[in-house]
Amino acid sequence: MPGPMLAPLSSGSNALLKDGAILVRGADDLLAELPEEDRRRLNRAVAARTASERPDLPADAAALLGALDPDEPREADALIAQIGLDAARFSAALLHLEIEGLATALPGALFVRSRTRG
Repeated sequence: MPGPMLAPLSSGSNALLKDGAILVRGADDLLAELPEEDRRRLNRAVAARTASERPDLPADAAALLGALDPDEPREADALIAQIGLDAARFSAALLHLEIEGLATALPGALFVRSRTRG
């Protein structure tokens, strides 16, 4: 945490901020700092893990399920960019997850992973 500018106990954290440290409020802040190729590799790993947990899901739906979080609503555009689907495939995957009770649409075109199943 940053502290008073002249306080000796704040010199370390203030130096980190001066050197370009980022504010991290959650995993998304860290992921945003990764190079694009690393984010894609991570997304593929999450999708593969989700697919192995739910082999009954189509690949697109498994990838989308892996990108959803029950606590952090996500916008469709952000999800599309993260998992690399076009709008039609995204919509089909989302519909599949909603029908299965695995995803929930919230007001404002936001989406979360359902807590009740999956």
